Amino acid sequence: MFELNFDELDMLSPFEKFKDKITRSDLKPESKILLMTHNDLDGSGPAVLLKSIFVKTDVIHCSNNNMDREIMNSMYMANKYDAVFITDISCTKETAEKINEHYNRKKLYLLDHHRTAEYLNEYDWAFVLSEHIKESFIDEYYKEPIGKPSATSITFDFLKYYGLTKYIKNLSLAKELAFMISAYDSWDWVNVFEKDPKFLDLNTVFWIYQPEIFDNIFSKKISEEGARILDKRENFVLMLEKGRNENYINSKRESFKKCVLTIDDVSYKAIYCFADSHTPELFEVMKTDFPEGDIAIINTGSKLSFRSIDNDINVEKLARKLGGGGHINASGVHVSSELQKEYMEKLLTGTIEKYNQSANS
Repeated sequence: MFELNFDELDMLSPFEKFKDKITRSDLKPESKILLMTHNDLDGSGPAVLLKSIFVKTDVIHCSNNNMDREIMNSMYMANKYDAVFITDISCTKETAEKINEHYNRKKLYLLDHHRTAEYLNEYDWAFVLSEHIKESFIDEYYKEPIGKPSATSITFDFLKYYGLTKYIKNLSLAKELAFMISAYDSWDWVNVFEKDPKFLDLNTVFWIYQPEIFDNIFSKKISEEGARILDKRENFVLMLEKGRNENYINSKRESFKKCVLTIDDVSYKAIYCFADSHTPELFEVMKTDFPEGDIAIINTGSKLSFRSIDNDINVEKLARKLGGGGHINASGVHVSSELQKEYMEKLLTGTIEKYNQSANS
């Protein structure tokens, strides 16, 4: 299995894992690239970076529900491309074995940061790291080198290591954007940067634009001198959206439920609600309303999302038990309507006791 020993490696040298597949002259701005990536903000970060360097970049955004199918499809499409990147998503062991037998794997680079995908490091086409990368570009934004990686930051570091970031015209803006996306996805924006609203604003803009439009707009931004991450257009859109957000959140706030969630004989104080949008803002309100709680849960209709209120609670383990994954403080599981009903019945009846705030105060 591929193992990383940063004490023995030079700057960003974990990417030398690919040295037999790529040299600094293999990929050029005219290279044709296929990117398979997640459909959230951190999935769009690599798309923005690659599109700003490689004019011929095709991007396919996919959800957690169809990752394996889309990844295998990308292998059969690889003949048309000089390289295939997969970012912020992973695949099952079974799919990984199929990829490993496919001749097009020589064109493949999977870059991810989810702890649950680290088993893919045994393959020569995958790089997965959930801990801080020594001397990553994001270090300059932190007082100490503690920044957690994201798919976006790993992609930037990869491109930097192979000398490709020199083709980004507004490199300083690209770095700032990649840092902001990374800090938002890793929750460093909360744990390190004291909930600076600029990070939340960027995510709000992403969901307003949707992935494909965001990719195009922001790849152009980092290709222009004098551009800003959030300009007058985005600030105007944010002003309108914040008014709608406030009304939506206030309506959902009335439906918050508090309970005791029992998992493996361990009880957790939880708060939950049903909502089909504005989950980042709702999670922040839930934490504010229930600071003594352990876990916040939102059912979006197709996904159960979990956030830790107490940072010592590992919600990744909870998601794994239900077949999902994520990070220590933020995780989730996509479920069908049938399984969703089954899970919610368990959550709301069999394994949850009525939360009595007075009894727990």
